[in-house]
Amino acid sequence: MQADILFKNAEIFDPDTLDIKRGELAVTGTVISAKGEKLSCEAKKEIDLKGNILSPGFIDHHCHVFPVSSVLGISPDLFFSLGCTAVVDAGSSGFANFKAFANAAAYNMMDVYAYLNAASYGQVILDCPEDFRSIKIHVDAIKETVKQYPDRIRGIKMRFDKSCALDEDTKSLQFCAELAHSLNLPLCVHVTNHGSTFAKILEPLEKGDVVCHVYQNMGQTILDDSGKVRQELIDARRRGVIFDAADEYVNFSFDVLKPAVEQGFYPDIIASDLTTLSAFNNHVYGLPLQISKYLALGMSLPKVLNCVTKAPAEAIGLYGQIGSLKVGAKADLTICKLEDHDFTFKSYDHAFVKGEKLIKVLATLKHGALRFASFDYY
Repeated sequence: MQADILFKNAEIFDPDTLDIKRGELAVTGTVISAKGEKLSCEAKKEIDLKGNILSPGFIDHHCHVFPVSSVLGISPDLFFSLGCTAVVDAGSSGFANFKAFANAAAYNMMDVYAYLNAASYGQVILDCPEDFRSIKIHVDAIKETVKQYPDRIRGIKMRFDKSCALDEDTKSLQFCAELAHSLNLPLCVHVTNHGSTFAKILEPLEKGDVVCHVYQNMGQTILDDSGKVRQELIDARRRGVIFDAADEYVNFSFDVLKPAVEQGFYPDIIASDLTTLSAFNNHVYGLPLQISKYLALGMSLPKVLNCVTKAPAEAIGLYGQIGSLKVGAKADLTICKLEDHDFTFKSYDHAFVKGEKLIKVLATLKHGALRFASFDYY
């Protein structure tokens, strides 16, 4: 077999088995052409990874990447330096400006997907929150937009925040859930600063729907008065509701996160919620730091890698094309290593956790082409 690139001496993460094993991987054109312990093939280029980790490209399932319209938006291609080969915008645009979002996204090398905001213009400015009252949601326009952009729109976004949901209790949430399900799409619901209860929030959610900012502490948290994870969260997970950490600085607290993970309630997806406010600072920085935080909290390396590869790919219905190292999958690859590094992970309320390991991205390949490399890669 003739390949373009042969990676040798790699610690290969397989999300299907949750194993990390020494092996080789071949890329031909834009796809993965072979994977195994020892491959019999010739390649135009051989790369010795010297025991570093070879993973499917990271997928940041919750970020804001609409810089031409939203004050929160950053350029999608910046995410290559963070090991990402795909990003999912979490509601920066609605039906009224989604054409502009799609046109801007097309100019990037990064794969850009989106949760379409149920509010007309999405989350474009902090001091002018969306209006999710059912009378303000333009159902026909949303359906037409989803029809026009089926490959890019992977779900519907609703911010169940007191500043957006106003005085309807869960009426607006129920309306958005019904709308998403009528389109055969998941609903992604923001729960920071909600004014209800998790019992009510989770009631309309179905298998595949996403709760983001699950470890927030503004409003009722996922912990009951005794500090136990609420039974309704456990029941929702059993029926297939997905829990995304999306730990942007103000959207989580270690006072909630630590007790939850001590009880085994880890996130299904780890995302950064990266914005202009949080990018590259020492609280959020990006996905590698968020992965490292969960290592410090006791998650295994294969499980945290799964939370940024297979799990988000499955959530947006694209596993096998992305988030995978199966033969025939896109050659979207992240090369990284686990370094000894003392670090203090912080939350906005001055709580913290100390860690001793950090994930360092060495290189990112998109469709077999190098899009980022650190000096350590060469």
